[in-house]
Amino acid sequence: MSNDFLNSIILNSVFLVGLAVVYNFIPKENNKYKYLIQVAIGLVLGYFLTQVLRNPLVLADGVIIDTRSVFVSITAIFFAPISAVIVIIAGALYRIFVVGGGGTIPGVLLVFIAGGLGMLFKKYRFKFLRIGFWRRTLEFSLFTIVLHLLMISLFLFLPNEDKYELMRKIAFQVLFVMPLLSVSISTLIYITYDNHIKNIQLLKTQAQFVKAIEDAPVPIAIHSENGRIVTFNKAWTKATGYNLHNAANIPIWVEKAFKENAIPALKRIDDLSRLEDNIFKDEIRFYTSKNRKVTWDFHVSSIGTTPDNKKLIMSIANDVTEKKKLEKELVNLSFKDKLTGLYNRRFFEEELERLNVKRNYPLSIVFVDVNSLKLTNDAFGHNEGDKLLRTSADVFKKSFREDDIIARVGGDEFVVILPKTDHETTVALIERVTDNLKGKKIKNIQISLAMGSYTSTTMKLDINRAYSLAEEHMYQNKLTMSKTVKENAINVILNALFRSDPSQKTHALEVSELCEQMGKALAMDDSQINILKKAGYLHDIGKIVINKAILKKKTDLDEIEALEIKKHPETGYRILNNGYNLTTYATIVLDHHERWDGAGYPQKKRGKTISYEARIIAICDAFSSMTSINSYRTDKLNISQAIDEIVRKKGSQFDPELVDLFVSKIAREY
Repeated sequence: MSNDFLNSIILNSVFLVGLAVVYNFIPKENNKYKYLIQVAIGLVLGYFLTQVLRNPLVLADGVIIDTRSVFVSITAIFFAPISAVIVIIAGALYRIFVVGGGGTIPGVLLVFIAGGLGMLFKKYRFKFLRIGFWRRTLEFSLFTIVLHLLMISLFLFLPNEDKYELMRKIAFQVLFVMPLLSVSISTLIYITYDNHIKNIQLLKTQAQFVKAIEDAPVPIAIHSENGRIVTFNKAWTKATGYNLHNAANIPIWVEKAFKENAIPALKRIDDLSRLEDNIFKDEIRFYTSKNRKVTWDFHVSSIGTTPDNKKLIMSIANDVTEKKKLEKELVNLSFKDKLTGLYNRRFFEEELERLNVKRNYPLSIVFVDVNSLKLTNDAFGHNEGDKLLRTSADVFKKSFREDDIIARVGGDEFVVILPKTDHETTVALIERVTDNLKGKKIKNIQISLAMGSYTSTTMKLDINRAYSLAEEHMYQNKLTMSKTVKENAINVILNALFRSDPSQKTHALEVSELCEQMGKALAMDDSQINILKKAGYLHDIGKIVINKAILKKKTDLDEIEALEIKKHPETGYRILNNGYNLTTYATIVLDHHERWDGAGYPQKKRGKTISYEARIIAICDAFSSMTSINSYRTDKLNISQAIDEIVRKKGSQFDPELVDLFVSKIAREY
């Protein structure tokens, strides 16, 4: 390669590089001035081309070689058609009117051929910008070789006799150097173009990303590892009330949103922010700016770094407040006892199996029975019985620990599972229940509980066996306290009746005394007399459930009121049947309003099918009622009138033999 050609190539390369520079600055997006810009670019490039033509390698008079083929073809490929046409025209005119010479026609044809081939290549092969580097380079190399083969063939149109010698002399430069230069410049433009497109795409992507985040229907926050909040989107602000003005960084937001739990929450966020994993999930509960407590599922991921190399973290939230509320309600329906709010038997059984693992041992079970529930229901109604259960449940909640499982497993039975709890701690917790129970009463009946426990120290013992042992210990304790508890309850019920209507106590004492006298008159032994006497005292205990207005009504009872008052023998029976060793009295009380002729209540018994003691109480009860002023009568009969009435009902309401004895031995001496 001659020095002259090398110098020409160097000078031409400067303008070719300028071509690449110009390409770098031209707008790639459409705008209203695009055609004007294309014309201006064409004029600039046309000027560059004239400078290329001013620095040729002169081969002969009027015969030159330069890089116009490279310049024009690249212009046609990479620039707008308007710019390319201006360059082609500028190059042709310059070659005709300025350079001239014998090579004018081939020189002008080269300009048009380079431009035309470039435009065809652009139309049909410009997609190479989107393919791989080596394929792209190969395709353009083939293009520029074909172009320069056509260029060297144009030498055949020269008038020079030595044109073949000229072709030989420049073959290397044209077929090797020129394509190499062309490929090099095109590669430079490729790099410029690719970088530009990548920047444009990056900016578009960033803009789309920012817009997508801002318009997303779910709350999104982006913050850096050091706690600086980059953005809260609209959904986040709408859901929480927090924005960059009132929550400038993570510590400020956490302090407002998590309140008393701010410190552990901040540590949790900080720990998660530093994890190596790209994504993690967490559930958080916090307060909105309006102090509404919400629960969110957080999907947190690392999305890059800040300019100071701090991790950028994006949090996408899903509000599950209502979902969690519904789940809790479903749990309550499925696993909670509606009355007490404690867990039910189903949940207890599942938890017992779940907790039966080595790490929870020693494992203790406490079995609890609420004393006198049935007695309370019978005496005061189920509302009071429910109150007894709820009060007991409240004591359990207060006495046991947060992690203990408290369940109602039967009508009056409760079980507590105590994981990781030894026998001594269990005893202390039971004592706490007893202490917290002091002063807790239902209708002046002190609430009492029978409790038993068992502590299993090893999984070798079947967990269900441990449960059974706790139950057995409870029943053992219940037996020792049953008599006292039930006697106290009976006394409370009687006292409640007597407080509401003092005449009932007077009547009970009179009937009891009359029964004692009848017992002596019948020559009963002391035990029989005591039974008869106590039965007489208890006979109206069932009136505790009767509306006090009915008991004290001074006019005749209507049909409904009469039916209500007739319930008291059965109620008395149920109350006494729950008492300690009071079953005998229960039967007597049940029968005390039966009639000899079978017209009584509640079972329509007649004659001697009525218990003997009840027949005696019936006479004593009637006599006392007729001869006393009480809540439902303001006048009373004298002894003679009362005797006449009892005698009149001899054989119908009362046992005839007992009437005769009562009249002869008791009434006339009363």
